[in-house]
Amino acid sequence: MRSGFFNSYLGDRKYNAEDWADYFRQFIGNGIYANPATSMQVQAAGGLTVRIAAGSCFINGYAGYSDGSDLLKLQYGGAYPRIDRIVIRLDMTTRSVYPAVIMGNEAESPSPPNITRKSSMYDICVGEITVGANAAEIYPVDIKDMRFDASVCGIVAGVLNQIDTEEYMSQIISAIMTANNLALSQASAEWSKFLDSVLTQDGNVIVTLPNEELKQDVALLKRRSGSVADKFHVI
Repeated sequence: MRSGFFNSYLGDRKYNAEDWADYFRQFIGNGIYANPATSMQVQAAGGLTVRIAAGSCFINGYAGYSDGSDLLKLQYGGAYPRIDRIVIRLDMTTRSVYPAVIMGNEAESPSPPNITRKSSMYDICVGEITVGANAAEIYPVDIKDMRFDASVCGIVAGVLNQIDTEEYMSQIISAIMTANNLALSQASAEWSKFLDSVLTQDGNVIVTLPNEELKQDVALLKRRSGSVADKFHVI
């Protein structure tokens, strides 16, 4: 059984980086830190180059930091489109955390490549880039932000786990759709009620106007508009 951390007496208590990593990973989940809002966001940087925005991350007890100068260059587009993944990689062999490109396979309907997750190497995916056929430049519209997808990245929440934004976003979308459907239903009901109040059996429309000036305007419109306006009767 291991324990820690205690003051050393004549060198009898020595700890490795792995010991600290194991300690912190017990209560800090993997992902990127949310501040600033663009923390480690993948951004187009001209041509086939993308930039990792300034920010920081936490992977299995180890920290990674970007000052905004990290650049990655993608390969030119081939005969068919492909999806490349941009990851922040914990590499225990090189004892470092760094950004990397995982190149996808070309296809008419491409899928993103798998990320690596094993004891010696662990990826969090911060972006997916669609590289079009024969593409020589990456545009912002080609970049899909994956930082908030808890299945491949996520936001560091502090204790035990990262924020699960998938369920949160699902609830927001559901609420918006419900409100939208309700508004459409109410509008449809009001429109039907209005038509019932003005339509006659022969398809004419009867409108009550409050003053003579409006009645004169409608009469002028009827003379100019022909047969359609003839269906409107002012009282």
